[in-house]
Amino acid sequence: MDLKIIKIGEGIPEIMQFPNAIVDYTPQLKYKVEKKNAIDPSIIIKRKPYRQDDFICSVPCSTETQSVTRLIDFLSNDAVFYIETTVDNTTIQRKISNIDLPIIKNDARKYPDLIKFSLSSIYKEENYIDFSHLYSYGNNYGACYGF
Repeated sequence: MDLKIIKIGEGIPEIMQFPNAIVDYTPQLKYKVEKKNAIDPSIIIKRKPYRQDDFICSVPCSTETQSVTRLIDFLSNDAVFYIETTVDNTTIQRKISNIDLPIIKNDARKYPDLIKFSLSSIYKEENYIDFSHLYSYGNNYGACYGF
């Protein structure tokens, strides 16, 4: 499965692509307000729906420390992140609201062959951005970033 993580920091998009990633996708419909009916408590009143999608990503990495630290540095920057992946022949693209970075457990700094991290997205409606046609002028020309 093809996985792309898009980072937009200071108006400049960067894409990190993982062609052999395994993505566990869990979509959920949640409600901001859930309360019991005053007359019949078995009836639950639900209002203000939103969606929360959870992605658990398993990315194969080489045994070099550079690939692991590069992934952690990429995800730990203060920027806006998007995930783009294909599930059941459908391209899914979500804005990331929460990132749980992988934990390196051993003190010898022997990095694993497979890195797992989780991403979650909270949204009301889907918006698709075509990142292949996204352009950027950078900081030299002011705040004209094209999106």
